[in-house]
Amino acid sequence: MKSFVLLFVAIFLFSLSSLAQDYNMSTTTVSTCSGVFYDNGGSAANYSNSQSLTMTFNSDNGQRLSFNFQSFSLYSDSYDYMQIFDGPSNSYPLIGTYSGTNSPGIITSTGTALTFYFYSNSSSASSGWSANISCAGTPLTTYNMSNTSENTCSGVFYDNAGAGASYLNNEDYTMTFYSGTTDKIIFNFTHFALATDDTLFAYDGSSSSSPLIGAYTGTMLPEAVYSHNGNSITWRFKSNSVNVAQGWKALITCSPTSPVLSFNMQDGIRYTCGGTFYDNGGSTASYLNSTSKTQTFYSFDGNRISFNFQSFSLYNDAYDYLKIYDGPSSSYPLLGTYYGTNSPGIITSSGSSLTFYFYSNSTSSSSGWSANISCTTPIIPEYSMTSGSITTCNAIFSDNGGQGGNYQNNESRTMSFASGTSDLIIANFSHFDVYTEDTLFIFDGPNTSSPMIGAYTGDMLPEIVSSITGNVLTFYFKSNTINNSSGWRAFLSCASTAPAHIFNNQDGIRYTCGGNFYDDGGSSGNYYNNETRTMTFISNNNNKIRFDFSAFSLYGDGYDYLEIYDGPNISYPLIGKYLYTSNPGIIESSGTSLTFHSYTSSSSSSSGWAASISCTTTPPTLYPMTSGTTTTCYGIFTDNGGLAANYPNNENRTMTFSSGSSDKIIFTFSHFDIELGDTLFAYDGTSTASPLIGAYTGYMLPEPI
Repeated sequence: MKSFVLLFVAIFLFSLSSLAQDYNMSTTTVSTCSGVFYDNGGSAANYSNSQSLTMTFNSDNGQRLSFNFQSFSLYSDSYDYMQIFDGPSNSYPLIGTYSGTNSPGIITSTGTALTFYFYSNSSSASSGWSANISCAGTPLTTYNMSNTSENTCSGVFYDNAGAGASYLNNEDYTMTFYSGTTDKIIFNFTHFALATDDTLFAYDGSSSSSPLIGAYTGTMLPEAVYSHNGNSITWRFKSNSVNVAQGWKALITCSPTSPVLSFNMQDGIRYTCGGTFYDNGGSTASYLNSTSKTQTFYSFDGNRISFNFQSFSLYNDAYDYLKIYDGPSSSYPLLGTYYGTNSPGIITSSGSSLTFYFYSNSTSSSSGWSANISCTTPIIPEYSMTSGSITTCNAIFSDNGGQGGNYQNNESRTMSFASGTSDLIIANFSHFDVYTEDTLFIFDGPNTSSPMIGAYTGDMLPEIVSSITGNVLTFYFKSNTINNSSGWRAFLSCASTAPAHIFNNQDGIRYTCGGNFYDDGGSSGNYYNNETRTMTFISNNNNKIRFDFSAFSLYGDGYDYLEIYDGPNISYPLIGKYLYTSNPGIIESSGTSLTFHSYTSSSSSSSGWAASISCTTTPPTLYPMTSGTTTTCYGIFTDNGGLAANYPNNENRTMTFSSGSSDKIIFTFSHFDIELGDTLFAYDGTSTASPLIGAYTGYMLPEPI
């Protein structure tokens, strides 16, 4: 009897195994819930070369269809591959593309069908695959985008056309999903393809007036989208009149806890206070080539948003880069451009948003980046250039166009900022771009009658500016009628002591008696090529101003130079022209100002210069050529046009200088340029009847007289 039972069981199992069928890859449609699926080489042979096959499986019992891959090996040149689609044809959402030994694992349909497409080229083949086929579970309910509300914690959310077609032009649908419990409702996208300017919006609540979670466009899969403050999400989809695409597919689930958020770089807008931000390759893969993406992040709570970069690696040809802007678009101030392994570190918005722009070229890529996202302190108040007075020690000061726009033509505005205490008020510029002949003036006090600190123009960042004699800075901005630009942004703060004054070479005027003067590359970088700059320094105590050069190195081709003029512009006498390593040494004004004019060519640059600034003694009195007698032993003698202008025609002047003592009086010329036929005569005495010392003309410096 025991032997009979064992024999019966053996025969029964043999009968069941004989019912299971093997299916080799071919272009056909099969209905089954069992068997083994092989490549077209079957269980024992390699697959064939030059194949292009499409095979659809339907479950034969109305349940979901599942393929459990036991083995997978395609030739490792990436030209042989398998694609799996979640439906009865390849117009349905693509589940994945598999090559090499990247096994699909377990693939389960959302409905009752799966479609497989296999391609092999004409070169080598490999052993292919085997997968066990089974059916289990009721197909997921599908929800196509429409103007309705649904209570569910299970299903598939599609665009209005459903799984196998493209959505239509000019759609505008709003649909709300509820979990039906206190659980959060979660959407995990497995397919996403929207045409340019078509957008899917997600709102955290029961209507489109609820807080925005994100705006999704393009062809990158969004991160998991979930309800933050309740059990509902509202979706709104808008398509334009131009192109369409396949839309989206998202699996719906519910959970009492929030999912872990991973944001991959893609076009669109996100609202968050947590998660991790990756390049478009995600957490494990290198970023994609030929990418141009712009993504904006807003804090979900209205505070400042911060990105702490844990890793950063772009391909080091400098063509791949990440730009970060302090605001909701790329028209806001640029915080930085990052290449290679130059990590951004910690980036925190001044407001509630940051915008990232990523570009990669068509050559090699690298591992990209990861950054932890958090929300921090309340946003910094912003004051645009208007008229009036503000008391603050924590603010952003921008031109009248704000951080995201240009200032206007024909502006003439005055605005003052006070610390409200005995502290100095400080302006630290992070962006500056003022069109030629438009100028921002800064004064040390409550109005434009206060001493001037500087006049700022061009596109170089000003030094840190602070009040000197009190707790107020006044800004006056004047623009002309022609062009405008993006203006400026400065962070305002307060301190009991003034910051160090670091002046980098740029167009404009500065009033100072201290600090350091560098080329436009600053204290540590080389100067820029193709630049012509004119910068004037004026002492802020009406004494002479002095520059002590401790370093000087210009590129040795003779085209790069620095000229120094003894006065407030380049029409004043030239003190010297300096090239190569010809250090100016100590340069002191005869009056209260010096002007620096630099030129650099398009070839190589060098380390530039460094000079310390100080103010010394009272400047000598200026004596232009007039008629009369002057008693002095200290002064500057110029032609009748003064230091900066030409003398007039048809002059005939006689002027006498006396030491007023038994000392001799001495004239040492530092500038001389007289037209041929014009002559300066010097006589050794009180009149032109005295003995002639010399007659001077031309442009050569006379000897001391």
